Amino acid sequence: MAQLRSKQRQRQSDLQPVYDLLDALNPAKLQSSFLSLSHRTRWMIVSGVAVVILLWIVISLMQLGVQTIRANSGPFLLDALRAPYNMEERLITAPGTVINLPVQMGEYALQTDTIQMTPVPVVDPVAYEIVPTTPNFAAVSPVAQCIVNAGANLTNEACGLTNMQYVAGGNYLHTNAQTAQIVASMFASQPDAQEAVRNLFETARHQGMTGNYAIGLGAVDYFFSSTAATYTFTWGHGNWIYTVSSPSFVELETILNNLPF
Repeated sequence: MAQLRSKQRQRQSDLQPVYDLLDALNPAKLQSSFLSLSHRTRWMIVSGVAVVILLWIVISLMQLGVQTIRANSGPFLLDALRAPYNMEERLITAPGTVINLPVQMGEYALQTDTIQMTPVPVVDPVAYEIVPTTPNFAAVSPVAQCIVNAGANLTNEACGLTNMQYVAGGNYLHTNAQTAQIVASMFASQPDAQEAVRNLFETARHQGMTGNYAIGLGAVDYFFSSTAATYTFTWGHGNWIYTVSSPSFVELETILNNLPF
């Protein structure tokens, strides 16, 4: 009677697949397996991996770009173009109307050294020569100086301002001795005023420093400027241009928030 021999198979460990995977992932074996492939196969694998990495980089950059655009766009950018201090909501002085500067603005009082003039040259009755007017008014900023000079027909120093029809300026004194100056000027048309704002901005840029500005983008053109001694805010609305200067930026904003125009 033949005897059947039975072979008992040894039971493998439950973790054997894990061991096999770790063994297969051994860097030396991976390199050996990769080098055993044909040159064409190796090139295709490397190219495929490179394409996948490149696509991942491109997609990541596109997502970053979309996030940046969304983070820097939206309604608030439109708001950024709006003139500060609610300038667009203020009434425009009617063309041909002579503006009267406020006598009192909070604790600021208008001083006696003011100017109100129409920039028409004065004819000397003796020499029969046209001579410019010379108001006794000391402008405290390059912008105000340009406007005053243009109003006084000092054409050599008028900063390119043309078709100005009226100028009014005044100095204000605060109860705490802080000072401020306001100059308002009317031009023949709104395009003349807009061009004047551009010229004043260039003057302020060359003779001092300029800050936030928006010119030709909305109903109100405006810019901040400063020198070593004063801060200035200039804006054009309709055919009028206004400029306010003060040694203190805080006081400057206080005045701008209280002006009617």
